[in-house]
Amino acid sequence: GQAWTHSPQPTQVLAPIASSKSNATCVCAPRPTRPITLVDNGDTIDCTRMGSAGYSIPSICEPDVIQFKKCNAKFILHVEKGTVWQRFNEDRFWEKHNCILTHGSGQPPRGVRRMLHRLHNELGLPLYCVLDNDPWGYYIYSVIKQGSINLAFESQRMAIPEAKKVR
Repeated sequence: GQAWTHSPQPTQVLAPIASSKSNATCVCAPRPTRPITLVDNGDTIDCTRMGSAGYSIPSICEPDVIQFKKCNAKFILHVEKGTVWQRFNEDRFWEKHNCILTHGSGQPPRGVRRMLHRLHNELGLPLYCVLDNDPWGYYIYSVIKQGSINLAFESQRMAIPEAKKVR
């Protein structure tokens, strides 16, 4: 695959797959894929060997539960829908672009937002979001960037103000 020597621009990342056909496969749980090895409650998980389903992000992602052992990724690509994630995973997008691919099944749950926050802050990975260009997509983006009203007290541990929306 192509090696990135800098943080890629979203158009550089998505241009090769922009015309791909989508299929109807559904992934029911939020999943990250690939260039990362982590320890989950003592079990070493190599995300490059997780098959077509990926690793399911748990609801509790604190450092005492999940530790990042090795990460070669250059960025995180978070997509809104599981079907988009499945297509990117089938095309091995994560391998071609050396990224971690996640999805949130629409509005990402707390565990996914916390994992994205940790990956961004602890590993210094930029976060790009592929979301629908509608009010709900912008709402999801605002929650990723700023946090939610209901969990305002947790925003410091979950919000990622530097997140970028791919347009």
